[in-house]
Amino acid sequence: MSTLYRRGDIWWYKDRLPGRRDLLCVSLKLQERRLAKLRQQQLDKILTELRLPQTTWSFIDDLRQDPHLKGVVEDACEKLGVVLTLNTCVTIEAALKEYEPYSLAKKTTRTHKTDWTRITRFLKWSGVRYLHEIRSTHLEDYLIHLVRADGVVKNTANHTLQAIKAFLNFCVRREWLRENPAAKVEPFKIPRIPQHYLRHQEDIICLLQAAKERDPELFPMVAAAVYTGCRLGELLGLEWQDIDFAFRKITIQDKPHLGLRTKSGKFRVIPLHPDLAEILKPYRKETGFVFLPGRETRKYTSPLYRRWQEVRKASGMPQTTWYSLRRTFCSQLAMSGVSLLKIQVWAGHSDPRITKDHYAHLAPEYDAEIERVLQGGYNPGDNLEAAENEKSRNVLQRHGLTHESEWRGRRGSNPQPTARQAATLTN
Repeated sequence: MSTLYRRGDIWWYKDRLPGRRDLLCVSLKLQERRLAKLRQQQLDKILTELRLPQTTWSFIDDLRQDPHLKGVVEDACEKLGVVLTLNTCVTIEAALKEYEPYSLAKKTTRTHKTDWTRITRFLKWSGVRYLHEIRSTHLEDYLIHLVRADGVVKNTANHTLQAIKAFLNFCVRREWLRENPAAKVEPFKIPRIPQHYLRHQEDIICLLQAAKERDPELFPMVAAAVYTGCRLGELLGLEWQDIDFAFRKITIQDKPHLGLRTKSGKFRVIPLHPDLAEILKPYRKETGFVFLPGRETRKYTSPLYRRWQEVRKASGMPQTTWYSLRRTFCSQLAMSGVSLLKIQVWAGHSDPRITKDHYAHLAPEYDAEIERVLQGGYNPGDNLEAAENEKSRNVLQRHGLTHESEWRGRRGSNPQPTARQAATLTN
């Protein structure tokens, strides 16, 4: 229970801190008792909200309008160890206005538009006005609403959560929020299914032959997807100056003049396969797009998909998607014994765990380990016994001994003398 007392002509506020033996004493900077009583009621309400977890802090508007109350509350927060800033009351509209140029600079135009739609739809659905009013329960309820009411697949709902989380992380860095409410929201668990790729060389040859006969103009692009694992946008933005036939390498990099940005934001160099070099040489030029020339920009996805549909149907493999060609490149490398680190660099994966999770099981070493376990060549006690032997060898080496029998006679602080030493001592 808070009380008021006077120091000279000034009224002070006193309250006992919960769980602590000391008192909170704050000067109200007022001389009239009537005004001090009103200020006491305001402070009781504010301090109650400050002590509650995940509070909405409804008093922020009052602080913005009353500088005197703001000074008193800041003094109380300093003694309580609570960080208080008026930026906590930033509106959703102001936050989005600040976030938009940041998102455009960090993301591609297509990704920005998709994420922007997901963020604004959530904020409109939640009906909140200020950032500090967003709760974890709002996000959980919205994700359930997307899946059950709107029929959105769980993977898309998880992408929505990632977009909202990135926006709220931006707000935390700007100190508009104390913590990200989306950090506590668990995404939907997506069951992993086997990825489709062309397992046999006969399938790859069949696909390339179908592309060459069905669409000769698209054939070099299909071959490049198989032999380089490049993404569709990277292939559409590839220019002849990016291919070095002398040193047999292809450079994938950002191209602002074409609106092209790699997914990881980093350039990478891919070795030029000899078969791909032979396919590209008849089309070689000094400048311009490598594939589907005559385009002014790299945006050519709609006609391309229709032509790709015809090629894959002609090959007799309708389940093969364009992304399957990228998986084929990485899978064939893994099965050939190429290290996962090189596959990660050539494929442009931002995290080596992505490469490990998707392609480690295809490595020959992985199959050899499984075969050794199935044949009984692995005993869990082997590692323990080997560790004990290694420990014993280290101890003997530290004492200058070569065998354990020598150590038995010297164990302890008073080593036992040998028979010859004992006879010498007795004489």
